[in-house]
Amino acid sequence: MREFFELEDVDSFLKISKLTEYIIRVDPLILASVYGTFFFLDLGKISDKEVGRLFKILGEKMIVTKGSEVRSSVKELLERRTKTMKR
Repeated sequence: MREFFELEDVDSFLKISKLTEYIIRVDPLILASVYGTFFFLDLGKISDKEVGRLFKILGEKMIVTKGSEVRSSVKELLERRTKTMKR
C-alpha cells in the first residue's frame, strides 16, 4: 500500500521537490516520490501564473508521462505491449 498526500500550494511542492531527483507529470497532476511516499499537486487548482513559475523552477527535474500501467512484473508488461504492437 502507498500513501499519497495532496499538497495545498506550490511552495510546499517545491520544498518536497528538493528531496527527489525527478518530478512526474501526468496531467493534471505532478508527483514527487520521497522515501516511498508520493506527494502531489493538482495543476488545475492553481493559477496559470503559479503553474508557469513551478515549471520554470522544476524544469530539468520534470518528466512528462503519457500514462501509467499496473502489471505484476516486467515480463507481463513486455508480453502485453508486444501483443498490442503486433495488432
